[in-house]
Amino acid sequence: TVDGQALSVAIYRPPGPPRAWPVLFYIHGGGWNGGSNDTARTDYRWYADHGWLVISAQYRLATATDHTWSQAPGDVACALAWTAGNATRLGADLNRLVLAGDSAGGNLAINLGYSAAAGIARSNCGGTVPVPAAVVVTYPAVNPVSVYHDTFTFGSVSGSAALAEYVGGTPQQYPGRYRAISSSTYITGQAPQTLIIEPEHDSRVPPG
Repeated sequence: TVDGQALSVAIYRPPGPPRAWPVLFYIHGGGWNGGSNDTARTDYRWYADHGWLVISAQYRLATATDHTWSQAPGDVACALAWTAGNATRLGADLNRLVLAGDSAGGNLAINLGYSAAAGIARSNCGGTVPVPAAVVVTYPAVNPVSVYHDTFTFGSVSGSAALAEYVGGTPQQYPGRYRAISSSTYITGQAPQTLIIEPEHDSRVPPG
């Protein structure tokens, strides 16, 4: 529970008794202001049925009055630290830990994995944040400034509106905040191997 809000993890276990399963730690997308940790439960169940322990993290979502750019990263770091702290009980093999996510969750997954590798990840609930073996993301918002300025929309929702809620304003107003959520900020020589899957034409996250 953080600032009065209860946050949860969804756990999908492979069949059979607990053992040292590889871990898929998933961070959902939704423009930082939507989605939930059971949005892709069919996918999570598929991975679990194929031998992965899946942990899907919940984090605080942005609203028009609550800009969670400095909170959500620590929330997912907390969930990852909790996973590490309960690895034996869960049957988690932290040597085979993969961080995954889509869209905004892809941004959070890369930033979490890279900052953990650099030793600068900070959990909102303490504990040790483990370094993943790999990061696998789909259409991640790695360059939020680019997403903000792009003109694509998805229905009635635009990337600029979602980012304004998350960050609290424009890149011109808050350049430091945008740097803090940009994935390039966390690139180091220690960054884990990474697979990015990106469509040629994306109406929300510009392929460039």
